[in-house]
Amino acid sequence: MRRTSRSALPALLLPALAACVLFLQCRLADPDRFEPVLNVQGYLPAGNARLLLVQVNRTYAITEPPSADFPGAAVTARRGGEAIAFAHIGRDQYRSTRPLDVRPGDRFDLEVAHPGFDTVRGRALVPDSFTLVTPRPGDTVTVRDSLVWTRSDRAGGYLVSIRDELADSLVFDFLYPNDTLPLNVPLFLLTRAPTGTYRFTVVALDTNYYDWLRRSLGGPGGRNTSDTWSVSGGVGVFGAGFERSLAVCYRCDTTGYRPEIEKSNSRKPRLPSSTRPWPATNSRSPSSAIPVGRASPASRR
Repeated sequence: MRRTSRSALPALLLPALAACVLFLQCRLADPDRFEPVLNVQGYLPAGNARLLLVQVNRTYAITEPPSADFPGAAVTARRGGEAIAFAHIGRDQYRSTRPLDVRPGDRFDLEVAHPGFDTVRGRALVPDSFTLVTPRPGDTVTVRDSLVWTRSDRAGGYLVSIRDELADSLVFDFLYPNDTLPLNVPLFLLTRAPTGTYRFTVVALDTNYYDWLRRSLGGPGGRNTSDTWSVSGGVGVFGAGFERSLAVCYRCDTTGYRPEIEKSNSRKPRLPSSTRPWPATNSRSPSSAIPVGRASPASRR
């Protein structure tokens, strides 16, 4: 777990991870025999029709500067007999040519081809829906309460985050495994937090994206130190997630009406969407949130 005042959230989350993964790849490669491979990052957030994003670049030797521009890739996602093409929109970003609804239980196959590189393939299975049990939207909570949710089938784990809505800052985020542990997070973590409105977000992540985030974030599930990837033919990740979010008031005076609670509950979830999600593994500068699709798992825009 970590405390931070950054205004961008998840998802993402991955600026450090992106830079770290790239640095590790470069360090492990022999400069005299280094052969670059495609670096693909995609995240599919479950939800209504939206344009989705995939980030495509390559790995770089430690002696060469990375480039943010990477045109010329052929990117296609398939769901059953349905094919979704992606077009280059600048830099290393590719966007679906039409809005796409991502439903729980859907299976997507991604294929990315580029001259001079092996074709990268990945498969993502969208986790099932789940429910936030307690607290309820608009509740007043204290450190004696807990964040509780039901289990999502097909999820490898969960990204849990809490944001200070009024300060627009991330209080903390961490990963939680989808195993035998009870899905219950005590709110004593807010012990030193000021009174105010907070947004709780839980994102059920498929195994691909959960393991990817475990390379950077901590939590009960531990870190992922494996050298394997969820895509073949290159490096990166292709995953999916399902998000739930609500706003509550922490240690508020319940005798009065809290208009900001109602206002914050009307906001769209900050996590998965269809704009740029997480930072590119090839980028050395921090970015904002999570991958394919809106670029995020809880939202870092």
